[in-house]
This record gives sequence, structure tokens and C-alpha cells, in this order.
Amino acid sequence: MKKQVMVLSRHMDEHQVLTVSKNGEGYEVAVKASASNHEEAIKQFQAQADYTVGSSLVMNLPASCSLVHHFTVPVVANGALPALVAMQAETLLPLPPDRMVLSWRNDEMENGEIPITLVAGRRDYLEQLKQSAESCRDVNIISDYVAAAQACRTFYEPRLDDGVVILCRPQCTLVLQLHKGKMVRGTCLDYGLEELARDQQPHLSTLERLAQDVRNVWEKFNQQLENPISVHMPVEDETTRQIAVFLRSTDILVKELHFRSGLVSAASDVSFVPSQHLTSLGAAVAALNDSAEELCFHSPPQAVSSSSWRGVPPAWPVSLMVLVLIALTYLLVAYRSDVARRDQLEHLFKQSAYATRLDTLTQKQQLRHFVAGQRPDVLDMLEHIQTVLPEEMLLDKITYRRGQRLRIEGHTKKPDDILAFQENLQKSSDFNNVQSESETFNAQKEYTTFILSCDYKYFTRKQ
Repeated sequence: MKKQVMVLSRHMDEHQVLTVSKNGEGYEVAVKASASNHEEAIKQFQAQADYTVGSSLVMNLPASCSLVHHFTVPVVANGALPALVAMQAETLLPLPPDRMVLSWRNDEMENGEIPITLVAGRRDYLEQLKQSAESCRDVNIISDYVAAAQACRTFYEPRLDDGVVILCRPQCTLVLQLHKGKMVRGTCLDYGLEELARDQQPHLSTLERLAQDVRNVWEKFNQQLENPISVHMPVEDETTRQIAVFLRSTDILVKELHFRSGLVSAASDVSFVPSQHLTSLGAAVAALNDSAEELCFHSPPQAVSSSSWRGVPPAWPVSLMVLVLIALTYLLVAYRSDVARRDQLEHLFKQSAYATRLDTLTQKQQLRHFVAGQRPDVLDMLEHIQTVLPEEMLLDKITYRRGQRLRIEGHTKKPDDILAFQENLQKSSDFNNVQSESETFNAQKEYTTFILSCDYKYFTRKQ
């Protein structure tokens, strides 16, 4: 039976359920359902005659809801590695640990240390994805970072195993680093082809911003500062070609990647453009090849059934006594060995470099906990503001500096909403002394800009 996976894809405002299967060197894609949201698309597919109850589903976690970090840890026993990774992740993530879900992969040891690739996703968004597909037997959620890296290696030529890739999507731009065919680093820029190509022409200021961001990300990826910087980029149309030309003009060497024609086939009566579903196809390929199993967020193991223990006859008394004697002998020997060697082992560990590294790591973690406690939870603050924000009001900027009042800037077409927003903020226990700094009517754009200032909890008090 040909192996296939069901994948949820989105392009613009259209959500589709696709089935992707391996066909020799290529892949076959069938569009099974299409709707305005993914819950409805799943329901449409499940209502079809060829749907198998309990089918597995592959979903993408948007890059905006996930982070990628790469770091190294000292060589420790296998059982201690997860705890060490979790402790290091806690110092890197911008949100509290209970709001993030971790997925990580350890690669081959290099220079006496273990490289770790960590993908962290927002717990609330992951739970929403799982709930929307709760009727499926198995839900595998793969980050856009992992899926995009898999797609670039699979569907583009020349095949890329090592290097930095720039992948321009409609609303964001992914910058990925691959090492030995695996994604090890990634970052998401908050603008994409829609901003890079306004009025069908590359926008100069956004292109200049892209060039600078590429240099910053290159340095963040711990690459040697070369001149020119070398990156890979899929070139599929005139827009991406002009982006590549501009980057070359800023001393960034762009090596073009081209889509492998004929690798993806779809039904003749279906209009399907592979590049519009690139990350979804990448996630499907990763699931088919089991190449992202370690970085998959949700792939529940089969539950252990208790029925297999029923009907086992009771052990004979003699066998039970033998087992008890063996257990007692083992415990006595183990205890005496531990007592005899405990002082020696503690002395050796304290003299080793690992003890120093763990002490330093613990101190850094405690320091970061202290520093984090001096700053407000930005996500919590935004959630509070969102609950009292009038429907047609838009916020442009929120400025916070320790010891100074919080500044909220925005605009609205209804000036009365400003007073309502100010009063609603004042009613909240977290915001105090809310004052209007300025209100300016923009006749050309027909809206009023405003600036409010207030105290937020205890963070804005002067120290």
C-alpha cells in the first residue's frame, strides 16, 4: 500500500486538505477539501467516502508562533540531557516556560560538546491546532522553519545540505541555516513579498531593510563575516529575481535555487501551484520520510493497554522468594558500593570542568530569573490592553522604559473612542493615572492620532 499523509494547507484565505504520497522520485498531491477555515476543511474531508476514520494529519505551526535556537551543552549522561536542555531553554525563551512547548534534537558531538537544535512553540496556539483536529487519530505539528528547510532541500536544485537560505513568503521572510542536511538555525522577518513588491515592483526601502537584516541574521548565526556574504534563495518569478539582483548590489552573493519541474504532480482537473503550498508540502515530506520526528510537536505514542496483564497466573511461592533474595542482594551490594565511592565521586566531580560549567549555568539562570522579574510580561500586558480596546481603534506603538510612564500611541476614525479607551484603561487595576498626551486629526487620512500615558503595575515607578 502506498504511504500517504494528510496535510492541512493555507494560501491567502483558503484552507485546503491535501493528501501527499510518494511516487518514485516524485510526489502526488490531491486536493480533498477546501474551505474558509481549517475546521470546516477537515469536516468536509471526513464526510467523503474515501476518508478513513482516525486518519493522521500533518499541520504547520506558523513561524510567528515558534522560535528556533541552537546551542551546545557539555557531554552528560543520556538521562540528564533533557533536564539540561530544558534549563538552558528557560534562559533563552521570551515567555515563561509554562507558555511554551519544547521540541529538540541533539546531533553528533563536536569539539567535546553536544549541539542542540531547539524549536519552541506557543502552547496556546498548539492547543488550538490540536482541538481543531481532535477527530483525527494522530496529529503531527511541524514548525514552518523545519518544513521550509525540508521543502528547499526536496523541491529545489541544486540540492542544498549546508548554507543559509532566504525564503520569501507572502507575509513573512524566513532565513534558515542548514548543516549536514538539517535545519539548525532559523529566524522570521515580519515582512514578505506583499511588502517587498508593492505595486508589482520591489519596494526600495523594504529591500534595503532586507539587506541589513540578512547581514544581522548572518552575524547572529555565528557565521564568519565574509565579503561578500553568501546565501541561497529560491527564484521563481520576476519579483524574486529582482530581489536577488538588489541583494547582489549590496555585496550579498545570492545563489539561485530553482524549482524541480515534474517533481510534484496533481490531478489534471485541479489547479494546484506547488510554490503556494511550499511549507505544507515540506511538512508532508518530512512526515513521509520521518525526518522531522524529533522536532515534531505532537505525535502521541500508543497507549499501553492493561488488558495484556490480565489472566497472568500468580507466581509460585518459591519463585517469589528467589526474586526477593535477588532484590535484597542487589540492594545491599549497590548500597555498599555507593557508600564506599560517594566521597571519591563527589571529589572528582567538583574538580572537573563540568561542575564549573553547571555552577556557571545555574548562576546565569538565577540572574536571568531576577532580571525577568524586573520587566513586565509583555504578552500579559497586551492581552489586558486588547480586552479594553475599541473595535475600530488601531495601536501603532507601545513604549516602555523602566521608571517611566507607559506610552500608548494609536489612531481611530472615531474620536469618542479615545475617551472610552482611556476610561476603560483607568478601570483596570493594572493601569493607573491614565492621561491623554495629545490628539491630532489627520484630514488627509481622515483619522485621529492619539498618545496616552499611564502607570503600569509597579514597573513604571522611579527607582
